[in-house]
This record gives sequence, C-alpha cells and structure tokens, in this order.
Amino acid sequence: DEMQKHVTLWQLHLLANGQAELSDGARQQRISFGDADEFIQRLLDASKRLDRPKTLVIILLSYGDTQAGFRRIAAQAMPALTERLREDSSRTRWYDYSLLGYRPQPAGDRP
Repeated sequence: DEMQKHVTLWQLHLLANGQAELSDGARQQRISFGDADEFIQRLLDASKRLDRPKTLVIILLSYGDTQAGFRRIAAQAMPALTERLREDSSRTRWYDYSLLGYRPQPAGDRP
C-alpha cells in the first residue's frame, strides 16, 4: 500500500497509573509525567528509542481509566509535542496527532 511507504503510526496510550505508553508497533516505551513539560520531554526522549519513522508520523492518543488531570495535560501538550518532534527532525518529518478517546486497558496491563 502506498500510504504505508510514507506513514508511521505511533500509539500513545495513557494508563490508569498516570503513565503513558508510546508504541510504534514493534517497540514500546513507558514514561511517567506530572506536567506538560515533563510529558513533552520524556516522550521526545522515548521517541528516539523507537524505530526510525517515515516522513509522516501520526500519533494516535487514547486513554484508559486515566485521571482527568493526566488526560488534560496530555491533550493540551500534543501541539507542542508535535512541534518539538518536527524541530528535532530538522523539519524533515511531519508529525501530527489524533485524539482517539477512551480505550479500555487490557487486563494484563492493569496496575
């Protein structure tokens, strides 16, 4: 498929324990955060441990039984996160996101 040649999908799921899990389908990185700056910096660092993305990266943001404060921090930080990711790639990649909303956390992943 032509789209798969140019697009990387990242799943970003907010967990019930106040952590976030970033996955590219092959690797997963879990971070903790307390505010927007921490969220952005830790995800920027985590993204560097994933496989090299293609020219367009779409981050799909979902959440489980996450406290409203963590959901708000993440949702409000996404524009700044995508801009930081673009800057970090010297603008050779485009990053965007979509808020998917609630997705139950698998039983094996619950704290």
